[in-house]
Amino acid sequence: MKKLLVCRQISLMLMLLILLCACNSPYTDNTPYTYPLQPGTEEWASYRTKAEKIALLQIPEEKLNAMTTRALLETVLAYPYLSDYRAHDHAYGAYQPIYDTFNGLRELMARPDFADVLLKEYAGAELMTQQEYEERCETDPNGLADDFFYVDTLEFLLLCAVNNLDLNGRQEARLLALTAEKDAARAENPMYSASSGVFTDNYQPKKP
Repeated sequence: MKKLLVCRQISLMLMLLILLCACNSPYTDNTPYTYPLQPGTEEWASYRTKAEKIALLQIPEEKLNAMTTRALLETVLAYPYLSDYRAHDHAYGAYQPIYDTFNGLRELMARPDFADVLLKEYAGAELMTQQEYEERCETDPNGLADDFFYVDTLEFLLLCAVNNLDLNGRQEARLLALTAEKDAARAENPMYSASSGVFTDNYQPKKP
Protein backbone atom coordinates (compact mmCIF):
# COMPACT_ATOMS: atom_id res chain seq x y z
CA MET A 1 0.00 0.00 0.00
CA LYS A 2 2.82 2.37 0.91
CA LYS A 3 4.56 1.59 -2.36
CA LEU A 4 1.37 2.41 -4.25
CA LEU A 5 1.07 5.76 -2.47
CA VAL A 6 4.70 6.58 -3.19
CA CYS A 7 4.22 5.75 -6.87
CA ARG A 8 1.16 7.97 -7.03
CA GLN A 9 3.02 10.83 -5.37
CA ILE A 10 5.91 10.49 -7.82
CA SER A 11 3.50 10.44 -10.77
CA LEU A 12 1.78 13.57 -9.47
CA MET A 13 5.11 15.34 -9.01
CA LEU A 14 6.14 14.43 -12.57
CA MET A 15 2.85 15.74 -13.94
CA LEU A 16 3.27 19.00 -12.06
CA LEU A 17 6.84 19.30 -13.33
CA ILE A 18 5.70 18.79 -16.93
CA LEU A 19 2.97 21.41 -16.52
CA LEU A 20 5.44 23.83 -14.96
CA CYS A 21 7.88 23.38 -17.83
CA ALA A 22 5.08 23.93 -20.35
CA CYS A 23 4.00 27.13 -18.61
CA ASN A 24 7.57 28.40 -18.62
CA SER A 25 8.12 27.60 -22.30
CA PRO A 26 9.01 30.67 -24.38
CA TYR A 27 7.16 29.14 -27.34
CA THR A 28 3.56 30.22 -26.84
CA ASP A 29 2.57 31.53 -30.27
CA ASN A 30 0.59 28.90 -32.19
CA THR A 31 0.00 31.10 -35.25
CA PRO A 32 2.31 30.56 -38.26
CA TYR A 33 3.96 33.62 -39.77
CA THR A 34 2.40 35.13 -42.91
CA TYR A 35 5.05 36.27 -45.36
CA PRO A 36 4.58 39.85 -46.56
CA LEU A 37 5.71 38.86 -50.04
CA GLN A 38 3.84 36.17 -51.97
CA PRO A 39 4.76 34.52 -55.31
CA GLY A 40 2.48 35.36 -58.21
CA THR A 41 1.70 38.88 -57.03
CA GLU A 42 2.69 42.13 -58.69
CA GLU A 43 4.80 43.01 -55.69
CA TRP A 44 6.74 39.74 -56.02
CA ALA A 45 7.40 40.51 -59.68
CA SER A 46 8.54 44.04 -58.84
CA TYR A 47 11.71 42.75 -57.15
CA ARG A 48 14.36 41.93 -59.69
CA THR A 49 16.62 39.65 -57.68
CA LYS A 50 16.15 36.60 -55.51
CA ALA A 51 18.35 38.18 -52.85
CA GLU A 52 15.92 41.10 -52.49
CA LYS A 53 13.02 38.73 -52.03
CA ILE A 54 14.88 36.56 -49.52
CA ALA A 55 15.68 39.63 -47.43
CA LEU A 56 11.97 40.43 -47.18
CA LEU A 57 11.05 36.84 -46.33
CA GLN A 58 13.02 36.69 -43.09
CA ILE A 59 10.84 36.09 -40.03
CA PRO A 60 10.92 38.94 -37.48
CA GLU A 61 12.99 37.84 -34.48
CA GLU A 62 10.22 38.42 -31.94
CA LYS A 63 7.83 36.24 -33.92
CA LEU A 64 10.52 33.66 -34.68
CA ASN A 65 11.40 33.20 -31.02
CA ALA A 66 7.78 32.99 -29.85
CA MET A 67 6.27 30.48 -32.27
CA THR A 68 5.71 26.90 -31.18
CA THR A 69 7.68 24.36 -33.16
CA ARG A 70 4.47 23.26 -34.89
CA ALA A 71 3.72 26.83 -36.00
CA LEU A 72 7.33 27.29 -37.07
CA LEU A 73 7.21 24.10 -39.13
CA GLU A 74 4.10 25.37 -40.94
CA THR A 75 5.89 28.66 -41.55
CA VAL A 76 8.96 26.97 -43.01
CA LEU A 77 6.81 24.72 -45.19
CA ALA A 78 5.21 27.86 -46.64
CA TYR A 79 8.59 29.50 -47.37
CA PRO A 80 8.54 30.22 -51.13
CA TYR A 81 12.12 29.06 -51.72
CA LEU A 82 11.89 25.81 -49.78
CA SER A 83 10.88 24.19 -53.06
CA ASP A 84 14.40 24.85 -54.39
CA TYR A 85 15.23 21.27 -53.42
CA ARG A 86 13.20 20.14 -56.42
CA ALA A 87 15.65 21.85 -58.77
CA HIS A 88 18.63 19.85 -57.47
CA ASP A 89 19.75 16.51 -58.86
CA HIS A 90 20.21 15.49 -55.24
CA ALA A 91 17.58 17.12 -53.03
CA TYR A 92 19.84 17.53 -50.01
CA GLY A 93 22.07 19.85 -52.04
CA ALA A 94 19.50 22.60 -51.43
CA TYR A 95 19.85 22.41 -47.65
CA GLN A 96 22.90 24.55 -47.05
CA PRO A 97 21.89 27.46 -49.32
CA ILE A 98 18.46 27.65 -47.68
CA TYR A 99 19.89 27.22 -44.18
CA ASP A 100 22.44 30.00 -44.77
CA THR A 101 19.90 32.51 -46.09
CA PHE A 102 16.68 31.78 -44.18
CA ASN A 103 16.40 32.30 -40.45
CA GLY A 104 13.27 30.16 -40.23
CA LEU A 105 15.07 26.94 -41.17
CA ARG A 106 17.98 27.74 -38.85
CA GLU A 107 15.62 28.21 -35.91
CA LEU A 108 13.62 25.08 -36.79
CA MET A 109 16.76 22.96 -36.89
CA ALA A 110 17.72 24.27 -33.44
CA ARG A 111 14.42 23.27 -31.78
CA PRO A 112 14.90 20.18 -29.57
CA ASP A 113 11.46 18.81 -30.48
CA PHE A 114 11.79 19.43 -34.23
CA ALA A 115 12.27 15.77 -35.17
CA ASP A 116 9.22 14.59 -33.23
CA VAL A 117 7.00 17.38 -34.56
CA LEU A 118 8.15 16.67 -38.12
CA LEU A 119 7.63 12.92 -37.79
CA LYS A 120 4.11 13.48 -36.49
CA GLU A 121 3.27 15.71 -39.47
CA TYR A 122 4.84 13.22 -41.89
CA ALA A 123 2.89 10.32 -40.40
CA GLY A 124 -0.41 12.08 -41.13
CA ALA A 125 0.50 13.38 -44.60
CA GLU A 126 -0.97 11.63 -47.62
CA LEU A 127 -0.11 11.60 -51.31
CA MET A 128 -2.50 13.42 -53.60
CA THR A 129 -4.94 11.23 -55.51
CA GLN A 130 -5.65 11.67 -59.20
CA GLN A 131 -9.17 12.87 -58.41
CA GLU A 132 -7.84 15.48 -55.98
CA TYR A 133 -5.30 16.60 -58.55
CA GLU A 134 -7.88 17.01 -61.29
CA GLU A 135 -10.29 18.88 -59.00
CA ARG A 136 -7.55 21.24 -57.90
CA CYS A 137 -6.52 21.89 -61.50
CA GLU A 138 -10.06 23.07 -62.25
CA THR A 139 -10.95 24.91 -59.06
CA ASP A 140 -7.78 26.12 -57.36
CA PRO A 141 -4.56 25.67 -59.35
CA ASN A 142 -2.61 28.15 -57.22
CA GLY A 143 -0.20 26.28 -55.02
CA LEU A 144 -1.07 22.97 -56.66
CA ALA A 145 2.58 22.00 -57.08
CA ASP A 146 3.32 22.60 -53.40
CA ASP A 147 0.39 20.38 -52.41
CA PHE A 148 1.34 17.69 -54.92
CA PHE A 149 4.89 17.60 -53.55
CA TYR A 150 3.91 18.09 -49.89
CA VAL A 151 5.06 14.62 -48.79
CA ASP A 152 8.29 15.11 -50.77
CA THR A 153 8.90 18.42 -49.01
CA LEU A 154 8.48 16.79 -45.62
CA GLU A 155 10.97 14.15 -46.72
CA PHE A 156 13.42 16.88 -47.68
CA LEU A 157 13.16 18.24 -44.14
CA LEU A 158 13.59 14.71 -42.80
CA LEU A 159 16.83 14.50 -44.78
CA CYS A 160 17.94 17.77 -43.21
CA ALA A 161 17.13 16.40 -39.77
CA VAL A 162 18.77 13.00 -40.13
CA ASN A 163 21.92 14.49 -41.68
CA ASN A 164 22.41 17.26 -39.13
CA LEU A 165 20.78 16.17 -35.87
CA ASP A 166 21.44 13.30 -33.50
CA LEU A 167 18.21 11.37 -33.70
CA ASN A 168 17.63 8.76 -31.04
CA GLY A 169 16.90 5.12 -31.81
CA ARG A 170 13.14 5.55 -31.47
CA GLN A 171 13.12 8.49 -33.89
CA GLU A 172 15.29 6.70 -36.45
CA ALA A 173 13.13 3.58 -36.32
CA ARG A 174 9.98 5.67 -36.70
CA LEU A 175 11.48 7.59 -39.62
CA LEU A 176 12.50 4.49 -41.55
CA ALA A 177 9.14 2.81 -40.93
CA LEU A 178 7.22 5.85 -42.14
CA THR A 179 9.34 6.37 -45.25
CA ALA A 180 8.83 2.71 -46.14
CA GLU A 181 5.06 3.25 -45.82
CA LYS A 182 5.20 6.31 -48.07
CA ASP A 183 7.27 4.46 -50.68
CA ALA A 184 4.70 1.65 -50.67
CA ALA A 185 1.92 4.21 -51.13
CA ARG A 186 3.77 5.70 -54.11
CA ALA A 187 4.00 2.26 -55.70
CA GLU A 188 0.19 2.01 -55.59
CA ASN A 189 -0.52 5.58 -56.69
CA PRO A 190 -0.45 6.18 -60.47
CA MET A 191 0.24 9.88 -59.86
CA TYR A 192 3.70 9.15 -58.48
CA SER A 193 6.69 7.12 -59.50
CA ALA A 194 7.33 4.15 -57.21
CA SER A 195 10.98 5.19 -56.97
CA SER A 196 10.42 8.92 -56.52
CA GLY A 197 10.69 9.09 -52.74
CA VAL A 198 12.88 12.07 -51.87
CA PHE A 199 14.09 10.52 -48.64
CA THR A 200 14.79 7.05 -49.98
CA ASP A 201 16.52 8.40 -53.10
CA ASN A 202 18.86 10.64 -51.10
CA TYR A 203 19.32 8.95 -47.71
CA GLN A 204 22.77 7.62 -46.92
CA PRO A 205 23.06 5.85 -43.56
CA LYS A 206 25.82 7.22 -41.35
CA LYS A 207 28.85 4.99 -41.06
CA PRO A 208 29.31 3.52 -37.58
